[in-house]
Formats: sequence, structure tokens, C-alpha cells
Amino acid sequence: MLFLPLTEPAQVKAIGHPTRTAILGLLHERAATVSELAVAVGRPKSTVAHHLKVLVEAGLVQVVRTRRVRAIEERFYGRTARMFYVGVERSRDGEELPRDFNDFEVAARESAAAYRDGKLWGFIRHARISE
Repeated sequence: MLFLPLTEPAQVKAIGHPTRTAILGLLHERAATVSELAVAVGRPKSTVAHHLKVLVEAGLVQVVRTRRVRAIEERFYGRTARMFYVGVERSRDGEELPRDFNDFEVAARESAAAYRDGKLWGFIRHARISE
């Protein structure tokens, strides 16, 4: 798949963490194992496995192939799409929300408390904004 719309809050939250963003960046060109990713990001395998689990549950990463190494089956992970974009938002009832619902004013108002508490952070590696 070339493009994947991010329509669930869990998907947006999943790409918001710097380690997961780094993992997605590494998986952009080729599939990799937990061990390979751990070396590349300089984190323990257990940490990388946790972040991969979050990405898999969000539908952003999947197992693309497996290989048997002695008695263990090694999994290679790959992205489910080349590019992710924010899709149409839906209310809790499944109703489509108007496009201007998630504008900067709403985002600023809802993030003000987190900013005051020093808990607001974000990381966007690449953004393509349409007209």
C-alpha cells in the first residue's frame, strides 16, 4: 500500500513517540528484525519490541516475512504503507466530523494545560501539506 490514512487516535499517538518515529524511518526502505532495529536506534531489544508492538497494534507495521534461526523464528517487520496521513476524523458515534474540526485553535486550547505542566512534546519528521 502506498498511502494509509490515520483515522484512529491510537495511530496518531503511535507515530508521536520519537523512538517509534525512528523505527518507522528505518523501516521505510527495508524490513528489519527487532535485533537489527535495536542496534540501529541504540536501545535494548525489549524496548524496541514494545514499540514495535504498539506500531503493529496501530496497524502501521506488520510482519512481512519470517526466518527460522536454530529453534527460534525470527520476524522481519515492515511498514504497512510508504506514507501515512491524517484521514477523515469521526466522532465516537462514527459520524464524520467537519474538516475544520481539528484546527489549530482547538489543538492549542486542548494542549494548553499540558504545555503549562511541561508535558507537551511532539515530533514530526516529514510533513506534506496539501493546498
